[in-house]
Amino acid sequence: MNGLLAIELFEGESFFQAHKVAKAEQIAQYFADLARHYQVNGIENVIVFLDNNRTHKNKMKALYHQLTEKATIELDFRYIAPYSPKLNLVEYAIHIIRQKVTHHADCKASLQMFEEYIKVLTNQKIFNKHPIINILEHIEALVK
Repeated sequence: MNGLLAIELFEGESFFQAHKVAKAEQIAQYFADLARHYQVNGIENVIVFLDNNRTHKNKMKALYHQLTEKATIELDFRYIAPYSPKLNLVEYAIHIIRQKVTHHADCKASLQMFEEYIKVLTNQKIFNKHPIINILEHIEALVK
C-alpha cells in the first residue's frame, strides 16, 4: 500500500489517499483530486513542493494536465533538492504518523486498518499552525 500525502502550510490541512501502486497515473489522479478540492474552496493557484521521485516527473505532469484541462485552478509543481528529506514538511508528518500509528501497533492489524488509522489521523490535522512554523524555521536554518 502506498500513501500519498499533502500538507497545506497555512492551516495544516492534510490530504491523504492510499493506493495499491503509486505510479505516474495514480500520482496524477491524486493531484487532480487535490486541485478539485482547492478549486471548490475558491483557490486558483497552489504551489506544490515535491521530492525528486521519478513518479513526480514529466509523465505525471502530462497526465495531470490531461485530467485538469478544464479546471480553473493550477498546481505549480516545484522540486526540492534531491535526497533532502529534512527539507520536506511531509517527511516530518510521516514521522508523526509512524509514531502514532505504527509504533506499538498490533502485529495482526491489516493494511486496511492501518489505512483507516492514517485517514483518521490526517483528517484530524497532523500539524496546526505553530508546529508548521517551527518546522519551517528548522528547515530554513538547515539551508542557511
